Amino acid sequence: MIIEDFGGIDNIMQKLGTKPKTGISPDDVERRKKAFGPNYFPPPHIKSLCELIMENFEDQINLMLLAACIVSLIIGYINEGLPNGLIEGTSIAIALLIIVSVNSGNNYISERRLADLVKLSDQQKVDVYRNNEKTV
Repeated sequence: MIIEDFGGIDNIMQKLGTKPKTGISPDDVERRKKAFGPNYFPPPHIKSLCELIMENFEDQINLMLLAACIVSLIIGYINEGLPNGLIEGTSIAIALLIIVSVNSGNNYISERRLADLVKLSDQQKVDVYRNNEKTV
């Protein structure tokens, strides 16, 4: 169905500048890279640790904890002064720090594993046939 939309196999091969038995010539490789682009999938974006930390603050609960921390620190300082007024705000800040650290750490490990899988996918061996003979 798709082949018919492009005028058949012969028309597709003519437009691509290839032959059914021999493929493309080595001289055509650079020309084809310029015309059609490189023959690979772009690797996925691997997020940095800073991006993963900032991603935590897209969650509304973490934003509310941050706001509660700031408000609690201000109210505690005004009402009780230093150091007693900072106890509640500091405990909220520590809880938020633990949440962000654990989430970012887990996501960072996942991103590194994804990067390792992408590296492994580049090492795939593919059989190529030229002149009805298998080449590596």
